[in-house]
Amino acid sequence: MKALQITAPGKISEVDVPVPEITQPGEVKVRVQAVSIAAPYETNIFHNRLTGRNKCRYPCPPGFPGREGTGIIEAIGENVQALSPGDRVILCSRSGNLYQDIVVCSEPWAKKIETEAKAPDSAPAELFAGLLALLKRAEKIFRALCVVIGLG
Repeated sequence: MKALQITAPGKISEVDVPVPEITQPGEVKVRVQAVSIAAPYETNIFHNRLTGRNKCRYPCPPGFPGREGTGIIEAIGENVQALSPGDRVILCSRSGNLYQDIVVCSEPWAKKIETEAKAPDSAPAELFAGLLALLKRAEKIFRALCVVIGLG
């Protein structure tokens, strides 16, 4: 299968990697359809702008970072409760390394979605949901109007 890999600052390659398999109860296998770019985090990785403990070592793992996206469940492991093959899901940040064709993650990091939206339109849904929750908390705490520019 194919994955994108940041091989050096400013350089991306398409590489062949093994198809991941379900190895633990509670895991799901997802065919990735779309991934959102979480700028500035991902652009900082691409341009080697992170410092300290966040500094990247190149080459990065295939598919990294790829934190939010959407896909279709291909297979489920034992004890998976809420998902079935064919379900459309949002892949949350802990599903990880989404710049590849297929990922395996724990069920809690793949949330079923019921929408007619095309895959690219639903890829940043996890970012939007987090932002919405933050705004609701801010309204209760500060009792003020908040302005947000961009999702990342």
